[in-house]
Amino acid sequence: MKKAAIIIASGFEEGEALTIADIIKRAHLQCDLVGFEQEVKGGHEIIVRCDHILNETLLDYDMVILPGGYGGAEAMKNNPTLISYLQQTKKW
Repeated sequence: MKKAAIIIASGFEEGEALTIADIIKRAHLQCDLVGFEQEVKGGHEIIVRCDHILNETLLDYDMVILPGGYGGAEAMKNNPTLISYLQQTKKW
């Protein structure tokens, strides 16, 4: 089964992240919320409990989705661990 990871960073846009997760799950594909922490507060103060905390297993996913949003994009850009994993992901 194909697997997708949605990166959840503080300040993420809830609509972008959760709508995408819903659509992927409706397609009967695995979709995990991968956060910098177990619980992450979005740009509209909604707290989401992630399936996993960011680690090297990100490299096992077929797709990595980076939702935007207020501080979320900035937090992802400034996270050297995430950047390193993204640079190592499979190239299609």
